Amino acid sequence: MEKIQDVLFPSLLVAFLAFIVIVEVVYLIAYFFSSKKMPVLFLSLIELLAYCFGIQTIQPLQRIAHLIPFTYLRSVEILSGRLPKQIDNVNLNWSMGVVLLPCTIILLLLGILFIESWGNSRKKSMLNRC
Repeated sequence: MEKIQDVLFPSLLVAFLAFIVIVEVVYLIAYFFSSKKMPVLFLSLIELLAYCFGIQTIQPLQRIAHLIPFTYLRSVEILSGRLPKQIDNVNLNWSMGVVLLPCTIILLLLGILFIESWGNSRKKSMLNRC
């Protein structure tokens, strides 16, 4: 039996990193659907719920659950070993989350910066034409 601090403190780090990924993904969804506020909230909610809780019920997702950043929102279940046993995925663990989540954060951040700079340069070229 594991002590609660052995599971709780590392799970906070993984959950925090997963939260950053969520913020970046919601930002990207909001960027592409910027004129419509309600679909952004609805799509974000569906996305989170589907990836977070659909892993147990959707069989094909169980094999790649360790590669889905939203899985790590359930960090306590992952670190206690309950979720990896339920879906039979031994790759779903703390070390994989600590590697995957920062890489995902960096890739999403680079994507956001690229999209923002591309959008700003397009706006400037439109202003110069007028």
